[in-house]
Amino acid sequence: PSVGPHLRHCVDHFRLLLDGWRSGFVDYDARPRDLRLEQDPEAVRGALAAIAGSLGELRSADLLNELTVTQSAAPGRPPLSSPSFLERELAFVSGHTIHHIAIMLLAAQAVGVEIPSRLTVAYSTAAHRDSFAMNG
Repeated sequence: PSVGPHLRHCVDHFRLLLDGWRSGFVDYDARPRDLRLEQDPEAVRGALAAIAGSLGELRSADLLNELTVTQSAAPGRPPLSSPSFLERELAFVSGHTIHHIAIMLLAAQAVGVEIPSRLTVAYSTAAHRDSFAMNG
């Protein structure tokens, strides 16, 4: 496994959401799949900086923005369109990214690179573990 395709995939999802939420429509299947993001560290750094900037500009009121989200759910079937909100989609894309980070961790470990494992734990898993720690 390679880190680049997973990182590009996550960047694509964030970009689609952050570029589309104002229009009220996000199509997760319309990913550009820019191969430079898989191979060029400067390109991916720039993309991540732009994503961080866009996230930093969001206001609380923006989270309530209604969206229609489209995504393929099964091979040979038409994409599904569902109503959603920006806040819900940010939660989805964040969780989706955490799972891809876990895969990237495995790829990095396979070539001797160490990444803190705390980066690969879903928020719900961390909360679940914390509840056990608090209840002793």
